[in-house]
Amino acid sequence: MRSKLIVSLLILAMGRLHAATLKLSAPLDYQVNQRQSAERGTLKIRGNLADADSKTTIVEARIVASEKAGAWQRLSTTFTGTSFTATLEAPAGGWHRLEVRALSGDKVLAEAVVEHVGVGDVFVIAGQSNSANHGEEKQSAKSGKVVTFDGRRWQLSSDPQPGASGGAGSFLPPFGDAMAQRFKVPVGFVACGIGATSVREWLPKGTRFPNPPTLTGRVQQLPSGDWASKGEAFAMFVARMKQMGPHGFRAVLWHQGESDANQQDPTRTLAGKLYREYLELVIRESRRELGWDAPWFVAQVSYHVPGDEASPEIRAAQASLWKDGIALAGPDSDALKGDLRENGGKGVHFSGPGLREHAARWVEKVAPWLEQQQARQPARALMSDPTIPEQPNAEWRMRHAERVADVRSHADALQVLFVGDSITGGWRDIGKAIWEKEFVPLHAVNIGIAGSQTQHILWQFESGAIDGINPRVVVLMIGVNNVVALPSQSAADIARGISTIVARLREKLPRTRVLLLATFPKDRAPTTPDRRKIQEINALIAKFDDGKNVRFCDLTPKFLSRDGTLPSEISPDGVHLSPGGYAIWAEAMGPQLRALLEVKVTH
Repeated sequence: MRSKLIVSLLILAMGRLHAATLKLSAPLDYQVNQRQSAERGTLKIRGNLADADSKTTIVEARIVASEKAGAWQRLSTTFTGTSFTATLEAPAGGWHRLEVRALSGDKVLAEAVVEHVGVGDVFVIAGQSNSANHGEEKQSAKSGKVVTFDGRRWQLSSDPQPGASGGAGSFLPPFGDAMAQRFKVPVGFVACGIGATSVREWLPKGTRFPNPPTLTGRVQQLPSGDWASKGEAFAMFVARMKQMGPHGFRAVLWHQGESDANQQDPTRTLAGKLYREYLELVIRESRRELGWDAPWFVAQVSYHVPGDEASPEIRAAQASLWKDGIALAGPDSDALKGDLRENGGKGVHFSGPGLREHAARWVEKVAPWLEQQQARQPARALMSDPTIPEQPNAEWRMRHAERVADVRSHADALQVLFVGDSITGGWRDIGKAIWEKEFVPLHAVNIGIAGSQTQHILWQFESGAIDGINPRVVVLMIGVNNVVALPSQSAADIARGISTIVARLREKLPRTRVLLLATFPKDRAPTTPDRRKIQEINALIAKFDDGKNVRFCDLTPKFLSRDGTLPSEISPDGVHLSPGGYAIWAEAMGPQLRALLEVKVTH
């Protein structure tokens, strides 16, 4: 009898040892996922399923919202070993409960839960002390719907905000409460502000300027006598934003300027023209690093103390960014004076009432814009036909004007024109050394612009980009932004857009040959939904090769490992290329491009 009991216990123990285990690493508890529309958003699910056969196991998920459980939905999972990724559409709001389970047939193998998941709006906050934790009175969110991300976890928003400098108060909790109440969704913050920083300290590494800021810990003097940013603040800022993923936050709220205005040492004061130049560079370079045009709000900020309450030059520089469409108008915080400032109105930082008023001023700027965005979303969805030219935003159009000027200045000698999005645009910086070696001798010009979709390329062609030129070859690579930003577009839709681009090129440049590149691979794993869609696109556009004037070139295998993964040393973020990635592109495409330059067009 005793031996039977021991055997039974051993069998039970062995069964437990071999039971499947399911652990989720995303979404995190209290995470706010950026919604794509007023009503919905997409949850990115990551986890690990051990002791189960990934080939036969089904993973399902459901949302429990307002104590009502939704239907179980089978997830399209991508497994890499025991790790998996998937996405799930979810209603805006929260906090929701996410339930995930693994099944084999009708048997539930393992379950996991995230108790608090939100679909709402995420804001990145940056600048100097009044964007961080230096206010006179700590604030706490009252709604229970406002959280902050410290880089590892999300937590209910109470000052001091993790990730920003200082140990006192900020405007974030009352701003978050007001936005959550107005839009009925959770609000998340990524706080990046650093007290007493000049815009010069936020510049990318190596950016030069003639005079240092008052504090020099984040800059260095060069042997030439010039100064340069060490790039630490910029690198931190971009890394924090990248953690949110593409289109993973609503906007950047920038509040900075005091440490560039009216410094005690006049040589440390920054001229308005330079302030505009440097902040524009921070905005543009951060967008380039992200691979999408994140909206920015820029406040008017230059106040120090009573009697030193504004710098007209800095204020004009900040306003010029709004007027030129580079940023949106933030609040005028110089107007907050008297008892809204610390120490009885004698300080630079805000008092408790000042923090709450500062938050209200931000709501006055951000909320109407967000309401306009939501009102326009249905119309935009109908408008974004990949085959119809669509005017991009103001930032993109400024880049377009620069590209047109570049084309004009090289029109007589131009032989090769590169057309595309940020991956093509990357030849201007990340791939610059290779470009100058391989393509400048071929008289090539690059008009690639970050964020471009097929409909934007068509608008580009209608707006002067290819007028008055006669290149021998156009190198075209496009499509990934349609996949990422417009998930409702099918592979066939996007292929039609690319076909329209090719047709427009042949119509406007009849003596030019088109080297059509396959859309480059996206994502580390080979079986993600986006990777599969890109494979479908490439299978369709390969048929556009007519053997004469349009030639298709698929470089995909050159970028991938044998198992189909996209290595980080080739694509650090799973979309854009490293210098090594550009070297592979040049080497793999070079022979076919040079061959096309030798062949005459067949009519």
